[in-house]
Amino acid sequence: MPVAGYNKPQLQNHVPVTRTPVSGDMIICYAGKWQVCYQARGKIDDRKALAWVYGPDSRFFCEVGDEQFRCDVPIPDTRPFFNDQFNYTIEMIDEEGVRLERLAGAGNVSVARAAYLEAIRTHPNRLIQMRTGMRLVRRSDEKD
Repeated sequence: MPVAGYNKPQLQNHVPVTRTPVSGDMIICYAGKWQVCYQARGKIDDRKALAWVYGPDSRFFCEVGDEQFRCDVPIPDTRPFFNDQFNYTIEMIDEEGVRLERLAGAGNVSVARAAYLEAIRTHPNRLIQMRTGMRLVRRSDEKD
């Protein structure tokens, strides 16, 4: 189903090309469709672009920044996603939202909030987020 006001970019190369990922896998939502993608550099409409692509032949999904939603792909047996002893986790992330380090965990929201605020105080120049499972509760660079 086409999106109103959206013109699909003209891709420069319709021949399958394998590109080197510049990010890890993430779940991307664009125009109501979901896809597991990674970021790669290429050309769209005669200009250099960073895009979400998928598959072994780097199929175009959308340009980075045009997605409506993105989140980490849950990795089985990797915390803080499933089977964690804590309901809430506090994590240090990069600018793309990729988890760098798990800082704390808590069983209730009050303790998690205190740990989140302490993590922000302790790491003032880093991005910190609080999650419950895969759901983002708070992120230090966003307004409440």
